[in-house]
Amino acid sequence: MKTRTALAQKAKSYREFLTFCVIGGVNTLVHAAIVVLLAGHLSVNQVYANVCGFLAANAASFVLNAMLTFRVPVVFLNYLKFLSSSLVTLGIIVALAAAAEYFHVHYLYALAGLILLSPALNFLILKYFAFR
Repeated sequence: MKTRTALAQKAKSYREFLTFCVIGGVNTLVHAAIVVLLAGHLSVNQVYANVCGFLAANAASFVLNAMLTFRVPVVFLNYLKFLSSSLVTLGIIVALAAAAEYFHVHYLYALAGLILLSPALNFLILKYFAFR
């Protein structure tokens, strides 16, 4: 019985992570679409276009992850925790990129490492802080 419970918990964690990754992919497309629309078609400064893209994708990511990944209520307090978690992850990414720059690591190697690290890091922060 204990083994069955452990297996069920492990399966739940895998499902959550896979759902989280799919939602992340969708939200990356949302961010990119907004940037293309604003910067490419409406001539908005790319910094502002990316901020708008980030905010829209972040809000969509919160709603989808709350409902589908972690199955918690969509409430404003949880969004504030989600947004702060996203900003913490961004800070870690910027710090790692700065370290790579300092040590003259080629940006593509650093980017590959960040792409591999970021989803797992962000998932853990969200699971154990924002959606707890």
